[in-house]
Amino acid sequence: MKNILFAAVLILTGCATGSHILTGTARPAIAADGVKIYSTMPANAQVIGLVNSENGFRYKQPGMNSVTEKIKAEAGKIGANGVVIDQQQNNAWTGATISGTAIFIP
Repeated sequence: MKNILFAAVLILTGCATGSHILTGTARPAIAADGVKIYSTMPANAQVIGLVNSENGFRYKQPGMNSVTEKIKAEAGKIGANGVVIDQQQNNAWTGATISGTAIFIP
């Protein structure tokens, strides 16, 4: 019974994976809920790194929600308080993907 429940949770959450590449100076880690998403680079932003998240969840909105939360978590690990979305895709066959630039706004 526990295995069935665990499998159901994994299916519903989308099992997003993420990664980051540090290109600037890391800062103390920030919780994912402290990271904001931007569509354009704010004027006073400092680039910290690159972040990426993807999953195989093929349902549009839950898939995007899952990768958005994961990209915020990856950015927070290197101390970014924002992510500028560079590319996003949500495909019925491959799932959702987001790539972005991790930034710090003083």
